[in-house]
Amino acid sequence: MSGKVVGLVCGLVLGSRLRVHFAVNSKMVDDVKFQDLVPIKGCTILFSHKNSLLSPSTVGLSMDFFRAVISHDYDRKIMPEYEVTVEELWKRKLDLNPNMYNGSKFRLNDLSMEKNCIKLEFGLTCYKDFQCTNMQPAEKVGMLKQYGLQNFGNVYACMANPTFSTVIVESSDNYAVFFRRSNVVGEAPGMIDFPGGHMEPNEVDEHELLENMSGDNVVKEFFYSALREVRDEVNLPESSLSWPSLLGIFRNNEIGGKPGACFYIRFVVYVY
Repeated sequence: MSGKVVGLVCGLVLGSRLRVHFAVNSKMVDDVKFQDLVPIKGCTILFSHKNSLLSPSTVGLSMDFFRAVISHDYDRKIMPEYEVTVEELWKRKLDLNPNMYNGSKFRLNDLSMEKNCIKLEFGLTCYKDFQCTNMQPAEKVGMLKQYGLQNFGNVYACMANPTFSTVIVESSDNYAVFFRRSNVVGEAPGMIDFPGGHMEPNEVDEHELLENMSGDNVVKEFFYSALREVRDEVNLPESSLSWPSLLGIFRNNEIGGKPGACFYIRFVVYVY
């Protein structure tokens, strides 16, 4: 994921005005140009703020331009003969990596442009289903896509597709923050990446029930999840961070079309 998403995000966004600050094995490598990181064919851009007429901003759209529709109609669809294998597939994943654990996630089903905003369709999924659909070999992913297309008219219908965020964090002295992912995570271990993570349903409702959620609160979590991940992964206080703005939404086709949102956050560097 990481190198491909990094290339795509840099193509979406800010041009060459930032210096890239890589943290690799505790050594810093400065002045890597964004134009050296090109978009990757494995990703499809669904929305880019650069092509939007909603706002003249050069650093993305605020959450005022989004509305969420939440329904179990947007949950992953089931392929019965495949579903019986999911528990065994998950058990194998855990045997290989005991650090993984299941958890509820938001599933982005689709997005569409409306007159004054972008509509996002969210259902629920889980990390287990993600590992057992999107993260399976190409042959199984292709089978699920074909079944989804034939039976539901949507190639992604049977994919878990949890929504993740990738965040470009720009410092007040024009650096961007990257880090190396842990070797024990379930996706892209050990790779260079932007900060980021998944939206969390339990942040909207402690019981993770769609019936208790409002569209406004889901949109807020869509944006706040980006800020929360930067706070937790980069160890920056929220008070030093701007509220996220959204730069684009894309699919990573190399992991079953998993949808991702790219956000921009600026933080202030204090020198004492």
